[in-house]
Amino acid sequence: MLAILGIDKSQMEACLSIGMTRLQAMKRIILPQSRSCRNTFFNELFYRYD
Repeated sequence: MLAILGIDKSQMEACLSIGMTRLQAMKRIILPQSRSCRNTFFNELFYRYD
């Protein structure tokens, strides 16, 4: 959930401005970016304390 909060609000605004619904924006733009943020965070965490 915290990774979603790390995505800039302008991402959702951009999706809505091109006609996507909120559900489409979450599915196609926001969630894939949040997964990327989450993976980066965990990789850094594990390598730092390894």
